[in-house]
Amino acid sequence: RDTAAGHHVASFTVAKVMRLDILEDIRTAVDEAIADGMTFRQFEQRLEPILRAKGWWGRQEMLDPVTGERRLVQLGSPRRLRIIFDTNIRMATAHGRWQRIERLKDRMPYLRYVAVLDARTRPEHALWHGIVLPVDHPWWRTHFPPNGWHCRCIVVQLSEDALQRYGYSVSPDPVVDSRPWTNRRTGETVEVPSGIDPGFAHNVGLVPPLQHSAHILTEQLAGTSAQFAAAAGAIAGTRAAQIANLDALPRDVAHERVRGSVAGAEFRQHLSGSVEGDLPVAVVGAVTAASLGTGHTVRLSQWTAAKQLLRHPDLTPVDYARVQRMLDDGALFAEGRSIVAFLEEDGRWWSAVVKPTANGELYLATYHRREERQVLRAQRRLRPLRP
Repeated sequence: RDTAAGHHVASFTVAKVMRLDILEDIRTAVDEAIADGMTFRQFEQRLEPILRAKGWWGRQEMLDPVTGERRLVQLGSPRRLRIIFDTNIRMATAHGRWQRIERLKDRMPYLRYVAVLDARTRPEHALWHGIVLPVDHPWWRTHFPPNGWHCRCIVVQLSEDALQRYGYSVSPDPVVDSRPWTNRRTGETVEVPSGIDPGFAHNVGLVPPLQHSAHILTEQLAGTSAQFAAAAGAIAGTRAAQIANLDALPRDVAHERVRGSVAGAEFRQHLSGSVEGDLPVAVVGAVTAASLGTGHTVRLSQWTAAKQLLRHPDLTPVDYARVQRMLDDGALFAEGRSIVAFLEEDGRWWSAVVKPTANGELYLATYHRREERQVLRAQRRLRPLRP
């Protein structure tokens, strides 16, 4: 909140860190988490011992550089590490996503705001759900997500054909209300758009980077280097052809190839949002494929990967290997044209939904842990395909 938006884009900051070596330790850990697709637990286990050893942990008395007063403040803690991890992952992902949006806007000139729409969703964000505006509309300068701490909203980029296919239309210009917010430490009062937390009212991909001696959040960090951008279209096309070839292979051969793909480095990058297009994640059985009237390869799209990163950041590539076991050995149910799979492993329940598109492609729509009572309730309302 005390740092200008441009500085947040160009530099790495952590509140109450007054030593460069500690800031560098945290920055390095965040870099590794982004590059390697770490879960929060892995990030915490990597960083907490270092911060404890250097004394940046717990509540301590510090000098406030703004007021000159000594105050008892919270330094390192599990909660603070989660905020550092969550905010930096979301911001780096948003930065990379905006670079991709800019590259594709000639073919996909619209963005649609998508909120989660559950009990944790901010009321204003729920009202913004479904807004469709051109990529260059000024609303995205302040309302491109994330729009607050732990904001799970995303945008979906759309072409003219997609607007017609899904029945969407361009929205009227949204009304932007604002509220005054006073920084209690500095006394400065600024206008903040309603529904956006102070410090988040900027598009992290649009603010011009400032020259700064601290670490620069590069495009490469967010998976959007210039070389990647130049090759992205061709690579995405190649992946589409590879998935089509998987549908033409015998199911057991496709099964083995997909298993190797999910265990590979490219799939790990896909989960961090740095791979364009779709990647295969599983193969459905013959009976399931027949009931869906499609091929047998289940895809994970770049948009679903981004959504999963925001909603379920603790999922790892190892967890995604479970999707195949769910389709092979789990309880399968029909929900409309979709297939819902449930599986219990090690006392934990998991749920996955596979949806077919109009042209017969299969996509993993959701995948996450569920409470047993949620699974039992869902099973009572669904039509069983396999107990």
